[in-house]
Amino acid sequence: MNPTGRFSNRAEHYVKYRPGYPDAVLDLLPAPFGVVADIGSGTGISSRWLRKRADLVYAVEPNRAMREAALPVEGIVPVEGTAEATTLLDACVDAVVCATAFHWFDVERSRREFARIVRPGGDVVLLWNVRRMPEYERIVDAFATEPFDRWDERTDEIAAGFFGDGGMQSARVENEQWLDWEGLLGRAMSASYMPLPGDARFVEMEGELREYFEREARAGVMRFVYEIAVYWGKS
Repeated sequence: MNPTGRFSNRAEHYVKYRPGYPDAVLDLLPAPFGVVADIGSGTGISSRWLRKRADLVYAVEPNRAMREAALPVEGIVPVEGTAEATTLLDACVDAVVCATAFHWFDVERSRREFARIVRPGGDVVLLWNVRRMPEYERIVDAFATEPFDRWDERTDEIAAGFFGDGGMQSARVENEQWLDWEGLLGRAMSASYMPLPGDARFVEMEGELREYFEREARAGVMRFVYEIAVYWGKS
């Protein structure tokens, strides 16, 4: 399935169960934010986070189901577009941000598009929520319905491929979710390569996740750990 359409049947789980981003990452980035293009904004998790510091956020997302699942927020403008063709005007934003999305994009075409829409001297920020849950990854590998890109193991490489010799800064920031059983199952179903109800192996996957949850949970919730890999530099 192409990157644009593959999350259409995951939007409900995505908006409910995907993690946000800690404000500590915002503190690392160049300020002021002004106008930001959030490319691959999905259901708006990153756009709402960026709006804490930005005057205006263009939430650029090609998937209609994902765009429509985003909560309306003053100062966030939904845009039907892609990283390679945002539909935004020339030099209209102060920064471009790609939050757990850039691995889906064509590097060369998106680089040209970002350079077109960012004002001179503007910044590009690439960041990813990287899971740090080995037992969960074992379950993912066992039940994935298709081969999938292990971008989480090569964010340094992806970012360096974008910024090249132009230079970039980078940092790592801890992140977490506290999930009940419904949250853990929903977190799994938000991934485009994991079984959904009705799929042949869904019941088996659900059983393994349940056993995992019972081992890890305390007082009905478990800690789900991430590391934010963040990279920034000039367009």
